[in-house]
Amino acid sequence: MPLYTYDCSDHGVFKDWSPMSESDRPRACPACAMPARRALARPMLGKGGGQER
Repeated sequence: MPLYTYDCSDHGVFKDWSPMSESDRPRACPACAMPARRALARPMLGKGGGQER
């Protein structure tokens, strides 16, 4: 199950695990329980990329 980033308009960004089939559904903010939409997140890229130069 992937970890997605969500953005609450009152409390900011939080992360939550969600099945891929539910990735577009809002999740409840852990601080206020209001629905929060999934945020656009930058991909996590590792240093060096596994290639030697």
